[in-house]
Amino acid sequence: SPTAQSFTRFDENYGIGFTELRSGFFKNTKSKLFVGGLDGFTEFDPDSIPGISHPPEIAITALSVFDDVLSASALTGGQLLFPHDQNFLSFSFAALDYANPRQNRFAYRMFGVDNTWVDAGTRNSASYANLNPGNYVFRVRGSNSNNVWNETGTSISIVITPPYWQTWWFRLLFAGCIAGTIYAVYRYRLRKLLEVERLRLRIADDLHDDVGSNLSAIAMVSRAVQRAPELTPASKEKIAEIYSTAILTSQGMKDLVWFIKPENDSLGDLILRMKDTASTLLSDTELHFHSPKPDESRTIAIDFKRSVFLAFKEIITNIAKHAIATRVEINVVLREGMFEISIADNGRGFVEGDTQPGNGLQSLRKRALTVGGQCEITSRLGEGTTVRFTGTM
Repeated sequence: SPTAQSFTRFDENYGIGFTELRSGFFKNTKSKLFVGGLDGFTEFDPDSIPGISHPPEIAITALSVFDDVLSASALTGGQLLFPHDQNFLSFSFAALDYANPRQNRFAYRMFGVDNTWVDAGTRNSASYANLNPGNYVFRVRGSNSNNVWNETGTSISIVITPPYWQTWWFRLLFAGCIAGTIYAVYRYRLRKLLEVERLRLRIADDLHDDVGSNLSAIAMVSRAVQRAPELTPASKEKIAEIYSTAILTSQGMKDLVWFIKPENDSLGDLILRMKDTASTLLSDTELHFHSPKPDESRTIAIDFKRSVFLAFKEIITNIAKHAIATRVEINVVLREGMFEISIADNGRGFVEGDTQPGNGLQSLRKRALTVGGQCEITSRLGEGTTVRFTGTM
């Protein structure tokens, strides 16, 4: 405890008595502080106390959704869930340092939206509009008026839930419905194709069995009747016409049956049929038929098969009837989905515009148009004819 002598020195040095000091605090002219008590006093210099400043604690003080403020308890519940239409969020935050709160500074970042930290200065709020469905973390850090930063800060997790049409289960269900619809359409089309093929088979069989056999019978009977001695020459000529008509119709019926049968829908079958037809119609002519080996698995449409074959048969028939050719060369070329056939003979040729050939040429060109191609005819009198027929497979 201080002695009376020390009190006296205190009185002499500082000009104040102990009685006055007992009343509380005293600051002298040198800015020193004195604190008195019953048994003495305490002297200290405020300038000798070092200035120590600690990072302030950071807190998110409010969260608003479309201006509706959430309760304080909601902010301490960890992760916050919001529906997709509640995606306009506003945050308020504070640094818990009260020396000079107006000078506290902040930086914030919404992970999932902001690529870098946003320097907010002394502003203590942030807003985000039209947030997409997803997971977000809002983090804020701050400093006190002495620019001492709390780098860790505080954060809050936000989840914007997607609408049902953006959820994985809805997408899976939708994809399943689409796949089911596609499969149902595929099965429906397959069933219809099978029905069409079965119908084609029935028609082909009926034509072959009924109409074909009847035509054969007519041809046989007319051929037999021609030998009857009591018939006049005029009657025999009429019966010969019946026989020829029956034979031609029977041949056309065979072609029709070949068109209809589904097993003849390959490109290889078409080329083979063309080669056989040319060999039959030009049996007395030197024939050269060149074609690449087609893909046997490649199918062609019945319209394409019919148009190309009938055009080819018409060309070969015209050569056999009118060209008086001794040599015919046929070349088939396949490239990039295009079918091309070139038929050249060394016959007498013709001048386009003659009545009978002109009608046939128009028919060939129409058939070429139906398959997306064209028909080109080059002919000179005495030098033969070349026909180039193309179509899209």
